[in-house]
Amino acid sequence: MGTVDQASDTLLVNPAQFRATSAVTGTLRRYRQLVLEITHVDPNVVDATTLADTLLPVLVGPTVTVEGGSSLQIRTQASDLEGTQAPTLRAAYTLDGTTWNTVDLVLSQGIYSAVVPLGSGSSTRVTAIITAQDAAGNSASETVGVSTASPWMTYLPFLWR
Repeated sequence: MGTVDQASDTLLVNPAQFRATSAVTGTLRRYRQLVLEITHVDPNVVDATTLADTLLPVLVGPTVTVEGGSSLQIRTQASDLEGTQAPTLRAAYTLDGTTWNTVDLVLSQGIYSAVVPLGSGSSTRVTAIITAQDAAGNSASETVGVSTASPWMTYLPFLWR
């Protein structure tokens, strides 16, 4: 019996952040943990249009707003100039600055949106990372945030004379 040769790819990743302190030196900080998503398009399965799609989807005007003090609304518009279908959108968000959750954004009348209930443990700063991905696997992300503190409520120190 013979053996079957299989093609394989190797991806080497050295995750790090470099912060320049001068024109020639800086600080290199290596990450201890990194979560990656790798999308592979099989050229034997997809059509020629998908293979030719090399442009990222475009996110336009992403926003995160607090609605009525009880829910968080994530909204954006997105397009894919080379794709034949609308991109899919997902948001990763944190309400407490520690725990991250995800939600799919639904397309309606040209606007992608999702509503997330605010819990009692929500912090005053909410962050969402919105990611658009097209059929070819190209993706674009944008980070948006909002303060959940009421803009008309100010706490002053109590003074007693």
